Amino acid sequence: MVQNARPDNAQPYMREGWTWLMNSRKWHYFTSARNQSLCGGFMLLVLPEELQQGNDSSPDNCKACARKILKIKNAKPLKPRKTSNPTTHP
Repeated sequence: MVQNARPDNAQPYMREGWTWLMNSRKWHYFTSARNQSLCGGFMLLVLPEELQQGNDSSPDNCKACARKILKIKNAKPLKPRKTSNPTTHP
């Protein structure tokens, strides 16, 4: 009988995070929207089942990926522009 690798009540795997590649000295950040590391130096054909979340300031992480993820996390949401509605003049 074959057992499932993941129980039915388990939460879905995160599809972005840090992973270590055998041909790299550092950990790189990948997203499922783009199977390329944020630094652009590495590409995966298939994302691993689990990617590590957090620990963005580890010295083992790629500096370029860490800068980009910090920039993404600190980005302020866009505010809606105030526009005058020409149809509602007093």
